[in-house]
Amino acid sequence: MISNRFLGSVLSFILLSGGIAALATLSSGCSIMNEKTLSQSTAQAIASRFVEKHKGKLTGIQGVTQNDSTNQAAAIIQISGFNYNTKSETGQTYDGKAVASFTKYTDGTWAMTGFILNPDELFSAISFKDLNEK
Repeated sequence: MISNRFLGSVLSFILLSGGIAALATLSSGCSIMNEKTLSQSTAQAIASRFVEKHKGKLTGIQGVTQNDSTNQAAAIIQISGFNYNTKSETGQTYDGKAVASFTKYTDGTWAMTGFILNPDELFSAISFKDLNEK
């Protein structure tokens, strides 16, 4: 089981990382909910839409950890068949653990704002930053 301390570190890594990043701005036409807390089902639905855009499948979610004072949340998920490109390699596929980070906006809606593949490996993790997946 992943500790809350680890999730806080991963969330901080997502927000402060200056390392490898695949930048994208994504949006969807789906309606968003005004929720005080980010439910596991909402986190799963948002992350699943992002993963499916990369030809992958979200196969499980281990829960959502939320920090009310910063309006941030993180979910540890399992994915398979996730396709991505890096600056040096194209056509990569990832199966395994990922961390999705979420931000609650001032209007009360949640959006996935970051995504990390292979989060347990600090130097080989692949980060997607500046997302706006709702």
